[in-house]
Amino acid sequence: MVGSTIQRLKSCARPWQSWIRPMRSTRIHGWSIVILRSVGAELEVHEPTFDTMPLVWRRGIDNSLRHLILQRTICKQLGCEHLFPTIQQAGIVAPGFMMRSAPTFEMSRDECSGNDSGWVFAPLGYTGEQAEYRSLYEIAVADPHVIPFLALPSGASVTKLRDALEIEWNGQLLISESNAFLQELLDIKPQSPGC
Repeated sequence: MVGSTIQRLKSCARPWQSWIRPMRSTRIHGWSIVILRSVGAELEVHEPTFDTMPLVWRRGIDNSLRHLILQRTICKQLGCEHLFPTIQQAGIVAPGFMMRSAPTFEMSRDECSGNDSGWVFAPLGYTGEQAEYRSLYEIAVADPHVIPFLALPSGASVTKLRDALEIEWNGQLLISESNAFLQELLDIKPQSPGC
């Protein structure tokens, strides 16, 4: 799939030399962005590594496509339209979320506006009122478990326990105990670069 996507990009834009500029970034369908690089007569696609801050680019598109597939599948499981943020947008993060060692968390999405994705991230059970904005990319580097859920629409909430996942939206509840896809997702041990 990755090879065919890159081939399609190359074949669609054979006269790409006339419009491509070095380090031109573009958003692919989904939340990620890629950089198109002209290397002699070749077109290279580079994506974020999703494993370090600040953002570092690597040749390829496989992580971006994997994230796209995971995010679309989660939305399909709920029967909702996806609402992709971008890695450049921000989310609200409660204290301790970025540095916690436990793999549990809660995330919920309010209405998005401008650079605010609408996402709020907190350690499980957090009840305080302090928070700060962080880029979704930075949040995903800190915890790749959040990546599959980022295209859920406003009103969605996700709770990740050590051995269970719950997603709620529009009165529907998906739980990993009775959903094979969520169970498989729960069993994946994310490695950098994310899911």
